[in-house]
Amino acid sequence: IDLKKSKELLKKIGDAKLNIEFSSELHLNNIDDEFLELCNYSKMNGLKFGIESAIEEVRDSVSRFSVTNDKQQIIINKIKNHGIKTVGMFILAHPTDTRETCLKTIDYACSLNLDVAQFSIFTPYPGTPYYKKNISNVKNTNFENFNQYQLVYNHKTIKEKEARELLDMAYKKFIYSKLKNIFIRRTKSI
Repeated sequence: IDLKKSKELLKKIGDAKLNIEFSSELHLNNIDDEFLELCNYSKMNGLKFGIESAIEEVRDSVSRFSVTNDKQQIIINKIKNHGIKTVGMFILAHPTDTRETCLKTIDYACSLNLDVAQFSIFTPYPGTPYYKKNISNVKNTNFENFNQYQLVYNHKTIKEKEARELLDMAYKKFIYSKLKNIFIRRTKSI
């Protein structure tokens, strides 16, 4: 992303007073105070960003750059303080994931005060460096199954059924955490 051009675009949208609401996907590392002010000015109402995993070593194992978990929390809070909706994207069953690291990622997603969390199963898409390097480990040749909802490669510790159960659990736990927070806020206001 060219942050300078993104800021220029947001300014032009705001100057034009288009009165449209829109969202964008970008890396948390590209968000600063000026960008957030321009989001408000242009009426951008949502930001979507990849967090991938709560575990730094898991992210590193697939060459996914990310800011530290502490910095993620700080930036997400800044976004929320500007009234912008947040969507965090998480991946379960990375090649070095275990059930325990997946559960930590799910818990971490629930702790971030995101508006929405998107969970998926690690999918080595044809043509990507991981796919090329590990083609012998890909067990599914039906490319229609490369949809981030199915485990399509031989994972060392997580089976296909367990990956799907973790995915289902992630959404249920996240939704439960959102409902719990709403209930707590309403109870305190009574």
